[in-house]
Amino acid sequence: MAAHVPININEAIRDCLIISADRIDANGIEVDWRASPELPMIYSDEITIRVMLRILLDNAINAIGENGATARSVGVISRVGADRMVEVCIQDSGPGIDRAARTKVFEPFYTAWQSSPHHAGLGLAIAPADCG
Repeated sequence: MAAHVPININEAIRDCLIISADRIDANGIEVDWRASPELPMIYSDEITIRVMLRILLDNAINAIGENGATARSVGVISRVGADRMVEVCIQDSGPGIDRAARTKVFEPFYTAWQSSPHHAGLGLAIAPADCG
């Protein structure tokens, strides 16, 4: 088990956006990032958190390339929820996930991408469900 260290989630989000900047620009995607300036530090495995954020951001970028996308935008929100937990919400303007496939997207090697069938289908399967 990796050591839990204090993590500034806004810095982790910023770093993921920087890593993805060329892809975001190349696809003409507008990012609306609404970072709460007063988030408490979270304590977790930093690599796990960054991998999870990167997978979710990559999936949002991929979704915008799918048939049925309504715009070319990604929204990222970081905030403290009603339960005082730090929340990160990543939204995209893609067509969404078919209701029948919603439980399958967490299975290894399953992919619902139509315009990018080359994906291995491991993203959400390896994204940790519990980082704390």
